[in-house]
Amino acid sequence: AMRDCGFLTHLVDISRLNSDVDSLCTTLAAMAPIPLLGMKKHLNQIARGNVDSEALRREVMRSVMSADLLEGGSAWKEKRAPVFTGR
Repeated sequence: AMRDCGFLTHLVDISRLNSDVDSLCTTLAAMAPIPLLGMKKHLNQIARGNVDSEALRREVMRSVMSADLLEGGSAWKEKRAPVFTGR
């Protein structure tokens, strides 16, 4: 059930745990914070059966209108790492 809803993506051997956690942290730290935090918040609400559709819509619009979205597009076009500011 945890895997089906996306809370569990894979299992690792204990000998790889630290390196896999470090890799995941690096990936998450490079992501734009507005959609990442919004997604976490709303996935937790969905899992509890408390989804607020209007709040979810507002969070999506906040992400769409963010300077970080423009930065992500620019960085991709320029083939460079994005610098997100959370705005």
